[in-house]
Amino acid sequence: MLPNEFTEFHKTSLEAFGALSRAAIDASEKLAQLNLAASKSLLNDTTVLAQQLSGAKDIQEVVAVAGNSAQPAVDKLVSYSRQAFGIANDAGSVIGRLVDAQVRGGRRQVEEFVDLAMNPKARKAA
Repeated sequence: MLPNEFTEFHKTSLEAFGALSRAAIDASEKLAQLNLAASKSLLNDTTVLAQQLSGAKDIQEVVAVAGNSAQPAVDKLVSYSRQAFGIANDAGSVIGRLVDAQVRGGRRQVEEFVDLAMNPKARKAA
């Protein structure tokens, strides 16, 4: 590789690393926000449920309160799972596109290097 090509390859690699890092940080930030929201919701729901259970007058009321809280909890879990999967899927798509672009660029640079190595006239012109 000639010095200019090496510099360009290095610059491209650093840019790709920066883009991959930003994608990973963005996904981590979104997951952290999702987890914080889920934790707040869980704390609130648990507090409400504890208050309802402590006000129950008999076992039938305890069972009814507990039974009524089950479906909303399942719905929230499903929603959380979908959102977490969406974040992971989006991040995977972004990272996949970045890696694909990097591989294509690397392949092109290798082909150019091989052409230069195999053709001394092209090396003098470059």
